[in-house]
Amino acid sequence: MYNAGMNKPLSILVVDDDPMNLQVAEVILKSAGHIVSVAYDGAEAVARCIDRGQRFDLILMDLNMPVMSGLEATKRLRTHEELESTPIVFVTGSGDFLQQAMAAGADRYFTKPFRRRQLLDFLATTFVERGLLAPGESFIHQA
Repeated sequence: MYNAGMNKPLSILVVDDDPMNLQVAEVILKSAGHIVSVAYDGAEAVARCIDRGQRFDLILMDLNMPVMSGLEATKRLRTHEELESTPIVFVTGSGDFLQQAMAAGADRYFTKPFRRRQLLDFLATTFVERGLLAPGESFIHQA
């Protein structure tokens, strides 16, 4: 169960080629008080993070996308020192490439479709494991 809320809203990049998946993730994360940006493929995510220098507290990455896959995007993001510690979580409906995703530098993976509580609990656990959130602290930002 959630206790206290986070100190600040997180800046989260959601990368997916399916507009419905982007919308669902965006609604869930915004309802938890976070700032959400979207990218429609791995190339756009790489451009935002590397070329434009945008920084995010968390990246949710789809695995299979046109232009540049989540695998390739994650490999490229992980080559930049300032992005090494950014949590990257694969959100995918396909379990076929998860070992490759982890080898590419993903921290964890979450399977689609997802529900609000499941996703928020999962992300809270991810942040606790990374030492970015205290055990029992809420992933929900309360203004």
